[in-house]
Amino acid sequence: MPLVTGSPRRTVWWGLRETGGLMQRTRLLVALVVVAASGLAACGAGGSTATTVAPLYTLRRDGAPGHCLLGGDGVYTRVECESAHTVEVIATLDYPDDAVYPGGGAGLPLRFFEDCDAGFTSYVGVAPDRSPVPTCELRSVPIIPSVEVWNDGDRHVVCTVRGDRPWSGSLRNHGGLILPGLPDTDVASGATPAC
Repeated sequence: MPLVTGSPRRTVWWGLRETGGLMQRTRLLVALVVVAASGLAACGAGGSTATTVAPLYTLRRDGAPGHCLLGGDGVYTRVECESAHTVEVIATLDYPDDAVYPGGGAGLPLRFFEDCDAGFTSYVGVAPDRSPVPTCELRSVPIIPSVEVWNDGDRHVVCTVRGDRPWSGSLRNHGGLILPGLPDTDVASGATPAC
């Protein structure tokens, strides 16, 4: 065997010769790349993640009667109606192409409320109250296109029922304006229930 002077050398697992710490660093780098690649492959191959992101639900695009939603300020997630929710879609309306945008004054045109109120009555089983809304009373709320969107041809309106606190269970044939689950004593006494 020949005499080797200087740094010791040896043959490593892939047939190269190691000199000092260079091969150790190379092996470490290769190991990290292999671990990272297998981790990425697991994620891409149906690996399970701890977080699931629900698709964005847009009321005017996705709203259909019977959908129950949780959220507010335009950001909603569709949930099962047996779960707590804050909005329930009760009807959708599509106005004819030649329909003129109702109203013309400030605020939402009354026509949208009147048309959605008919859907509310049919779905919930009682007409909505248009007087100032007391706490915890269900409300008929239309989701409407802007005048500009209407003039561009989109005349789709989604009618919803809303309350001041989440509830569980569908409001179809509910038959009342008070949110489900409130104690009868609060309602009967005229006391303002906690919503």
